[in-house]
Amino acid sequence: IPGIFSETFSKLIYDLLELSWYAEWIKGSSGYKEFDDETEDYFNFEVLYLEYSLHADRYTPAGQIKGDNSIEGCTRLACLCFHNMAIWSFYPMLAPLLPKPLLALRAALEVTIRSGLFALCRDLLIWVLFIGAACSQVMPSERTFFVSELAKAAQMLGVTSWQECRSILLGFFYADRVHLVTLRQVWQEVQGRMDPAAV
Repeated sequence: IPGIFSETFSKLIYDLLELSWYAEWIKGSSGYKEFDDETEDYFNFEVLYLEYSLHADRYTPAGQIKGDNSIEGCTRLACLCFHNMAIWSFYPMLAPLLPKPLLALRAALEVTIRSGLFALCRDLLIWVLFIGAACSQVMPSERTFFVSELAKAAQMLGVTSWQECRSILLGFFYADRVHLVTLRQVWQEVQGRMDPAAV
């Protein structure tokens, strides 16, 4: 859907994609990857740069807060959560110590879902909700919200299995190495919240 993401945020998405590819290359199951100090320094700089940029993009150049109650705002927060889970490995275990991105994501989704902003991009909503659920495993109230909303969104799209959900997630930021076990756990919770009459 053209015009949803700003030029700055679109660039951040491509930067996160490149960083994710690199992280999977390094952390993936294909064994040790030899790289030099210069490459490692570049990777470490990119990790910090991207996290800073995702935080900074919440503000206008004049320092005014943009607000998170938009598709871009929710996606930006989900990207930050993904970054904290897949790159830093902070989430889910450190989520109670670093809760602000998850709390902000929940608050933004409560407004944007109710207002129907995701009506034309329900696949993106499924990804955002999955990231929220995956990162909030040790935050029961947030986990319940993300899983409940994921169940509703999955039913609206006719998603009936974790495999179908995974095929949607693969279109966004997702790595089996980090997310597959969590996806299966989340999907069990989702199935428990789905309306049997609607399945």
